[in-house]
Amino acid sequence: PPRSTLFPYTTLFRSFGTGGKVTTDFGGSYDEGYRVTTAGSGLVVLGSTSLGTGLVRYDSDGNLDTGFGTGGRTAFESPFFLYQYNLSATSDGKLWIAGYVYNAATGNDFAVARYNAGGTLDTDFGAAGVVVVDFGNLRDDVASALVADSQDRLLAVGRSYDPVAGVSQIALARLDETGTLDNAFDADGLVKSQFADITYTTHDYGYAIASLGAEHVVLASTGNGPQFLRYAADGSLDTTFGQNGHVGLQLPAGFNLQYGLAVSDGKLLVPGYVYDNGAGGYDFAVVRYLADGSLDTTFDPDPSVVNAT
Repeated sequence: PPRSTLFPYTTLFRSFGTGGKVTTDFGGSYDEGYRVTTAGSGLVVLGSTSLGTGLVRYDSDGNLDTGFGTGGRTAFESPFFLYQYNLSATSDGKLWIAGYVYNAATGNDFAVARYNAGGTLDTDFGAAGVVVVDFGNLRDDVASALVADSQDRLLAVGRSYDPVAGVSQIALARLDETGTLDNAFDADGLVKSQFADITYTTHDYGYAIASLGAEHVVLASTGNGPQFLRYAADGSLDTTFGQNGHVGLQLPAGFNLQYGLAVSDGKLLVPGYVYDNGAGGYDFAVVRYLADGSLDTTFDPDPSVVNAT
């Protein structure tokens, strides 16, 4: 594929850590990083360690931020099951993670926890730092990703499966700063979307979410392939976007999609990997889409920026 559409990132920012790389040891038998987000001028990584769920905060040069946790890191027993190890930060540096919790009366439910900028549970959020969201009717509700909007409200996306109907729907919940469902978002703070206008409607799943101005874009897996969905601030699908609010992804030849999503300058970035026929093995790759969901064929990152030292 042309580099203008599909760009393999194979170089490093040399000023970060040692030659662009940083490793952090929690002191147990294994440590694995799964998600990263910006927080102020630094980075926070969420992962799994032999000591429990781990959070690490680095400054812009890759040094451990000693004001966070103990020496820049904290390990804890997660208050719920982490599905995608998703992570987001508010403008004041607080951190959200999301997943699901099992309740015998309601089945699996969305679960969200908020941590202070220092790495401790924020007890001003929900019940002792945790909020559980039930989409009703003994549904199997699992949160896959989350994002903070411009007002520091939380949007969590995932799936809500109805075992009676055998239908899995894309599910979104919006919480205010206290952890209360936001009634300005589809009246009750909850939205479920299903592709009634295309075939194979039983396997719809929201995997990633990003803010695009006042609206929000979800990257979803459906029975009709990967789709972008765009939601207005009130939770309704933006019917000016694609077909009734959704657009099927155009995937360049050779690109293997990973369900992540970021926004830069109003454009959508989706990660994945490609096979390097010359060197052998796989390389990281990124595809960029315009705000209307179409491929951005002008995408050609400046190598002098990527190779910054």
